[in-house]
Amino acid sequence: DDYADFLWDIGDYKNAKKYYNLAIDAAADDPVYKCNYALFLQDYGEHKQALEYFIEAMNLDKDDPDYVSHCAYSYAQLKEFENAHTYYLKAIQMDDGKSQIFFCDYAIFLCESIGDMEKAKIYFMKAMEIEPDHHYPYCRYARMLRDYVGDYGESERYFLKSLDIYDKGA
Repeated sequence: DDYADFLWDIGDYKNAKKYYNLAIDAAADDPVYKCNYALFLQDYGEHKQALEYFIEAMNLDKDDPDYVSHCAYSYAQLKEFENAHTYYLKAIQMDDGKSQIFFCDYAIFLCESIGDMEKAKIYFMKAMEIEPDHHYPYCRYARMLRDYVGDYGESERYFLKSLDIYDKGA
């Protein structure tokens, strides 16, 4: 798996795929290998096949919301928005609302795939509330304001807040 990651990093798609498959064959019950391979496939636009491996990983570790969130992203890429909604909300529920990342992932989906800026704002604000000292939700919200809403003043305010938090080492 590590060597496959290395090959992926240097752009050797053919051999990376080969070594991911060897890792999966050697440890068929390890969801991490399946997830890493799915991320690789996703990076190359193979979303349907990536989804199959994310689902396998999710079924091997039913308690990890990361695998569920990855499935949601794959569904979004495949334009299966109802499934994406379901899986993003399931990841948030599984995490018991403890981590900002699942709220951000869903907010990004709402913004970029659905175009629902108001609902996306609610989820970004919730992410900031959960982890006020983490730069990521502020940065992603600033991007939404800049790229989709066109509110450059408010966008700059959130970008600066993100940078301030990041500079403090959060």
